[in-house]
Parts: sequence; structure tokens; C-alpha cells
Amino acid sequence: MDTIIFLGGGLLFVLLGFFLRKKHQDFMSKCITVNGVITDIVEKINITRNSLGGVEDRKVVHTPIVQYKYNKLYEFQSEIDANSHYLKKSANVEVLIDPLKPKVAKLLLGANENTLFFKIIIGIGSFLSIIGTALFNPNDFSLDFIADPVMLLIITAVLGFLYFKALPIITMISMADIYTENAKEVED
Repeated sequence: MDTIIFLGGGLLFVLLGFFLRKKHQDFMSKCITVNGVITDIVEKINITRNSLGGVEDRKVVHTPIVQYKYNKLYEFQSEIDANSHYLKKSANVEVLIDPLKPKVAKLLLGANENTLFFKIIIGIGSFLSIIGTALFNPNDFSLDFIADPVMLLIITAVLGFLYFKALPIITMISMADIYTENAKEVED
């Protein structure tokens, strides 16, 4: 059972990491780089909660508000920490935008951080898969459950559920954009 948990969970993480990385690469291939200016830096409080819902940690993050121009003037709040990247007000930054959807914007610095995150997911998945493979014992592997009609019924029901309920959701997720609109038009 440990083999299935580690190997299945590991493969799920690997597939998720490659899926997100591919979606990110598709976004990056459509993007153009425009110049942006940090107009403000605002405080954002990230709260970490424990398993009972109580506040465990509060971290203040300073996120930049960035303006960029692509036919019109747009503004968005970036997700990166301005202090860790030594960003100051009035600094020039590179903004990635999709020319067909100019309200989808991302700082180039943040896009590079996402790539690292996807690689970490793939690494964790690979590690879990290796553990699952190391735990595999051929003597524990048996297909005796196939002879049991109740088990066959359960397997058929699960596969039917996955086909009719989960497959449309997975298909919809695969067609969705990885990043959503985060910018708004502002007056000059």
C-alpha cells in the first residue's frame, strides 16, 4: 500500500509540475515585454493558520503597484515582495503581457520565480516516486481482486465516475489560462 501511495502521489506531483510548467511556457511564448513603472508599494499581510484555524504567523509583504502602457494605461498589483527584489517606488521594471489580453500582466521577476516553483514540484514528485519504487515488493503484488465480482463492480463504478465527472473538469482545467486578468485601465 505504501508503494501505491508514494508512487501515485509522486507521479501526480510530477504530472502537475509538468502541466503547470507547460501552461507557463505557453503563456511566456505569447507574451511581449513592455516597460513598467512602480507607482506605489503597499503592505500586504500574509496570515498562516494552524490546523484549528488559529493564526500561527503574520508576515508583512510589500508588493509593488505597477503601471504599464500598451495602447492604454494599465495598473496592477504584483505578487512579488518588493523588499526581497530591492524594488523601490519609481523604479523601471519589465512587465510581461499577452498582447491579445493586455489585462493579464506579470512582472518578469515573478515569472522567473514561478519557473522555480514548478521545478520544485517536479523534484518533490520525483523523490516520492523513487521512494515508492524502492518500497515496491513483487511478492506483495497480486491481481486476485479481479476474481471478486464485488471488487470488479467497485472498480467499474470508480472508473465510470472518473470518466463522467472528473474528465470534464480536467478538460476544462487544461483549456483555462494559467494566469487571470489582474490589471485595470487607469486614466493618463
